[in-house]
Amino acid sequence: MKKIVSLAVMFLFVSSICFAQVKVYKIEGAEDIPSNKSQDEIVSVLIDKLTKEAIEKSDIKLRKYKLSKNEYNDFVKNFVKVEIKNKKVFMKKGNQPCTSIKLNVQMDPDEAKNYLDNLKAAKEAKKENADNKVQQEVQIIEKVENPEPTENVEKAEKNITPTVSEILDTPSVETKPAEDKKADKKAKKEAEKKAKKEAKKEKKSKGKNSADSKQETPTVEAKIKTEKPDNVTSSAVVSEVNVIKNKMSIDQALDESYKVKQEVKGLLDNFDKTLEESKSSDTKTKISETAVSIIKPKIEYLKSFQTGRFVDENADKAKVLSLGPIKEDAKYFIIKIIYLYEKEQPVMSNIIYDFSDIDIEQATMLYDTPNDFVIDPLFSVEESDNGKVQRVLTAFNVKHTGLMREQTVKVSTKVKPFSEIIRFEVYENILNN
Repeated sequence: MKKIVSLAVMFLFVSSICFAQVKVYKIEGAEDIPSNKSQDEIVSVLIDKLTKEAIEKSDIKLRKYKLSKNEYNDFVKNFVKVEIKNKKVFMKKGNQPCTSIKLNVQMDPDEAKNYLDNLKAAKEAKKENADNKVQQEVQIIEKVENPEPTENVEKAEKNITPTVSEILDTPSVETKPAEDKKADKKAKKEAEKKAKKEAKKEKKSKGKNSADSKQETPTVEAKIKTEKPDNVTSSAVVSEVNVIKNKMSIDQALDESYKVKQEVKGLLDNFDKTLEESKSSDTKTKISETAVSIIKPKIEYLKSFQTGRFVDENADKAKVLSLGPIKEDAKYFIIKIIYLYEKEQPVMSNIIYDFSDIDIEQATMLYDTPNDFVIDPLFSVEESDNGKVQRVLTAFNVKHTGLMREQTVKVSTKVKPFSEIIRFEVYENILNN
């Protein structure tokens, strides 16, 4: 009999541990009702005060979360249930009206704490992003207000300075009047200002011309469709004329993307666990909002490694084997190349060289000097089947050293996305739906 009782007690104890998620905190208090306040106002204030005290009883320190009024109201609405068990108004000594209230505050402390921790992390991340944005804007403003001196500015200053220096610094028998000195200083300032203004104007003009040339350049993909190249084994097409230099090498990109990937994985693991434990759709929405706010900037950074193109500083250049005939109507010719890629195996490929932005005479000069082509394989980062990061060939940087022309030829290769990007889409879908 004793064994049966013991087993029953143990079962009840274990059951209470397993299912004791929502806890009830009983709390009571009293407050005087001053003559300039209504009874309802004091009751409302007292309920709010007792609710906060009950929350604090669950070891949730509200002060450290620095909640705004709206944030606190949302938290209480979604995670706290307040039940008034007893409310009465009585007169104290000296005919002072007073109200007393007893509350039962129901709450799952673990779920509430997870929400508040995630909310705090989101606010800190948002603040950090805002600070970084302000810092970037300050740097841009400083660059605009204090531009680096261009070659034209330096030349102008060299031409101006000796003349002004002769006026200001050359000793003379007679002392110059103060008015002449002021005029000289004014002339120097105006000359320097004019030179800098002309340099800025020239720089702006160059940028505009560059943008116009990009807009006027027809896409090669459209031209290739009208006349299919002969004997082209690869599906490489020209994607852009100007190459954007990446600061990272492919080895640095692999290291950096792996580090960010692991950081995002840890965050997603924590949010997945919290999401799985949540019961209501409102709570899941709140968790998803927090997750998107914190993780999205890191996801965009991860995507940049998959869309970006990086050079292998230690890799050999691709070698030109031969050139196909010039297609004058379609404005291209084929370059047959050989290069070392995976496991040091030589690979042959045909790439399409676009010359639609130059005349046929310049194109012929390029064609007649194939040894002046310098071709670098470009790589992006993808996820392997076992979850690691690896390089994948996505383009070639084709440069002609004679005419100093560069263009990027994209290889039609699918880059396998990081699993963290796919996992993150779950939280965006929750918000979108």
